[in-house]
Order: sequence, then C-alpha cells, then structure tokens
Amino acid sequence: MTSSRQKGFSLIELMQTLVIFSLVMAMVFGLFVKIKRTMDQRERRYELFNASQKMAAEVESALKNASGWSWGKPNGICFTGSDDDTVKIVWQARDSMLYWNDKKCFEGNARVTGFQLSFAPGPDSLGLYTAREWFEELDDDRSGVLWGRELNRVKWIKLEMTVAKDAQQFKVERDFRAPPPLIDNTDYIEP
Repeated sequence: MTSSRQKGFSLIELMQTLVIFSLVMAMVFGLFVKIKRTMDQRERRYELFNASQKMAAEVESALKNASGWSWGKPNGICFTGSDDDTVKIVWQARDSMLYWNDKKCFEGNARVTGFQLSFAPGPDSLGLYTAREWFEELDDDRSGVLWGRELNRVKWIKLEMTVAKDAQQFKVERDFRAPPPLIDNTDYIEP
C-alpha cells in the first residue's frame, strides 16, 4: 500500500491563520482610527488657538493704533480707530460672544466664555490690585463705566479672554498701553 500524503495546509490551519491575521488587522485599524482622531483633535485645538491669538492681537493692534477712546468697562471698550471710525468691542455673557461693532468675532460654535478688560495707571500696577479693585479706584463717579476725566488716569489695559469650542479651551492674555482719551466725551452712550 502506498500512502498518499497531500501537501498544503489543512482547513483548521487556514482558519487559525485567518483568525490571527484578522486580530492583527483589527488592532492596526484601531490604531489608525485613534491616530486620526488625535490628529483631528489637535488640528481643531490648533485652529482655536490661532483664532484666539488672532482676535486678541486684532484688539490689541486696534487699541494701540486708536486715535483715542471714549469709554471702557470690564466687558467692553469704545474707541476711535486710526481711520476715525468709532469701534465698540463688547462681550455679552448671555450668549458667550465677543462683538466688534455688533458683529460676532468668532464663527461656528466657538464661544468666548470669559472676557475682562483691566484698567490701571501703569504696567507695574497691574499686579498690585485685582481688576475689580483698580476699576473701583478709577471709577470716580461709581457709574460702572470709565469715561470723561476718569480716562486720563488709565495708562495701561490688560485683556483676558477665554475662548472655548467643543471640549477645547484657551485663555489669552495681553497687556498694552491705553490709547489717549478723547477730549470730547459728551457722546457717551451706554453699551
């Protein structure tokens, strides 16, 4: 009797190989999905960071180049731009949005969850008192708004802004010299 031995793999060996290959591929695919999610999350975080920095830089630049300002309070400021247009920047807590002349500063579902302008007599004095204490010190008439002669005492402004989108959040801080006060403050309108 001659025995015929077949060459090749048995069905069980092929099934085992297929199961092992499927497990390895599932792990590799899962790793790719996780890497993609991480990259997308970083990209969204980077975009939010850039948008936050850009907006803070625009506010700072506009105030540095302003020909003067007419009023300020912790959640907003009104000034005359270098092109003699009146600019009003106000943060509204009710919808968590920063407005530049009544136009939203951030598109989509990005929100400004915190915004504060601190006013001080100089850059060295920002750390001496809290923003509220300085504001109360500078607000002679206790109106809740700095305007008129009160503006003459403000030499430095600090901007603090927190921007959030989805689960991402950034806090931006800038401090800079205040623009000169406008001489004619009779056109003050409560924002």
